[in-house]
Amino acid sequence: MSLQLSSQQYCAISLETVRNTAEMVPNIILKISEDSVQLSKETELDEIVQGDRDNNYDEVFTKRMVGGNLIGKISNKDIGQFLRLAMGGYPTPVTALGATTHTFRRTNLISGVPTVALPTFTLFHSKGADGHSKCRGCVIDELKITFGESESNFEASVKGLDELSVTVAGEITNILAAIVYTAPDIKFNFGNIVVRHAVNVAGLPAGTVLNVKPDVAITIKNNVEYDMSSGSAPNIELTNFDTFARKFEASIEISAFVRTSTGVLRQAFLNGEKRAFQIELQNQSGGVIGTSALFRTLRFTVPSALVRSEYDSSLNEAIAMNINLENLINDVSVGYSFEATLINDVATY
Repeated sequence: MSLQLSSQQYCAISLETVRNTAEMVPNIILKISEDSVQLSKETELDEIVQGDRDNNYDEVFTKRMVGGNLIGKISNKDIGQFLRLAMGGYPTPVTALGATTHTFRRTNLISGVPTVALPTFTLFHSKGADGHSKCRGCVIDELKITFGESESNFEASVKGLDELSVTVAGEITNILAAIVYTAPDIKFNFGNIVVRHAVNVAGLPAGTVLNVKPDVAITIKNNVEYDMSSGSAPNIELTNFDTFARKFEASIEISAFVRTSTGVLRQAFLNGEKRAFQIELQNQSGGVIGTSALFRTLRFTVPSALVRSEYDSSLNEAIAMNINLENLINDVSVGYSFEATLINDVATY
């Protein structure tokens, strides 16, 4: 076998039909710039009193898990899959005239029953001469979306249960046959962005426009924990039984130059008032979708949050105000604290 580049490898996923049970073939081919997801192990070191500073007596592996990051550009198609996995909740998409509106909210109920289970997926990838492998029981622990001056990226932090080597020739053949890359997807970039704020969600369509600087950051956290319960058979190392999501969190970081009096937002900070915010990206250069009048759109809505603000007064830089929205409020009038909406030509995720 010869030395290979990371760019010569592949990374793909498939949602797991049976939770935490590895799929055989991927059906979603990821176009990413970095895949650091891999098996890691924890150890226990045995140190004893033995009349010497060199007192390591033994060390053994005690636990194994999967973790790492997937990083890529924000396209109008792939980002939907990551939002689906990170948010968990996914109401039925609505399609009209070739354009589909996808609404993503955090997982809370499955068939009317409260749940902490995020959707699991199998991650397939290759590592050069070390061959092919797949990670089962993967979930998105954290998804960070950033819109910068020159590029816009997503970074998905993945947690999984185990990594399995794929050595059966027939299975490898089927995996490789599924690795087909399509033409580049239409991207979202900072030029597409419009930020509005208002007293409440209902006021956002006609809300006050805030001219923000590049480097807008949106973070979704599931605070995933490993379930270390024992299994039905003994294992040499602890292999996690499952994963579960704890408190859902989302936050937004934006910054704007102080061109005139910052007025409402500064006053909201001083008075402890909550505001609704919406960050919308609309790519009009890609044309309308199907026969609809809709453009490819990515929208993030916060119904209620305290406005935390501070001045950025770096020497020889224009004065700016940094605004941080965290501890987003679950507004009972709308039933969510954070919502992501994607409009494209993908029928379903």
